Amino acid sequence: MKSILEKLKVNVWRLLTVAITLYALIIIGKTGVSIVRILVENSRLKAERDLYLESYKRDSLLLERLNNDAELERYAREHFYMQRKNEQVYIVE
Repeated sequence: MKSILEKLKVNVWRLLTVAITLYALIIIGKTGVSIVRILVENSRLKAERDLYLESYKRDSLLLERLNNDAELERYAREHFYMQRKNEQVYIVE
């Protein structure tokens, strides 16, 4: 009788150990998946940030150039087809 109780006791502890191990692996697995998702999102956001920084630098240089009146007039004529009074503009593409 005693040996059956001892075997049952050992089996219960083994099953409990296996159950806790599986539970821990599932929790760690979910955490690992979420970590990978966060890392992928982080790298995507860094790439997007770099694009915005490049755009910011390009726009800053353009604004600095447009502080000059001659450059501003040239830009307006090229991009918005603006003209002076009594002047005709021909667009050749």
